[in-house]
Amino acid sequence: FMICVSMGYPTAEEEIEILKREQSIEKTRERIDPVVNAEELIQMQREVKEVFVHDWIFGYIVELAKATRENEWTE
Repeated sequence: FMICVSMGYPTAEEEIEILKREQSIEKTRERIDPVVNAEELIQMQREVKEVFVHDWIFGYIVELAKATRENEWTE
């Protein structure tokens, strides 16, 4: 799905806060223990491909994406 959103740019103070937040996220990542290994993740990805999805669901997804393209802001 592609979405076009214009949010403008943050102020200098907001950018500093974003940078500080990213720095603290990196420190937090170092303390996080993995819940699955690479092999388990790959197996999960394979299993997802086995899930049956009815054509109605695919149609709904397409209609939902179409609705995001046809709005008052894109005209």
